[in-house]
Amino acid sequence: MIVGYTQHTMGLPTRSKFVRRHNQDGSHDSICTDCETTVASVENEWQLPPLESAHICDPMNLYRAGQGQAIPSAKSLAVSTNSVPN
Repeated sequence: MIVGYTQHTMGLPTRSKFVRRHNQDGSHDSICTDCETTVASVENEWQLPPLESAHICDPMNLYRAGQGQAIPSAKSLAVSTNSVPN
């Protein structure tokens, strides 16, 4: 399970819906803490809020996350799809 916290104005930590990651290549990822899906990967962090607002958790990913199963990333799916022999 992925858990993110944002400091609330009253000093109490509150759970955030998304965790953001700054990658070595300079891109920024937003990960949903409920379904553990990478919502977006963008060049500029300011591009994330509208993409996060539009995110709807996939029921299958919610189930997998609840069971503790790994959710395949879009990058791993692209690699495995490209590596299938014709």
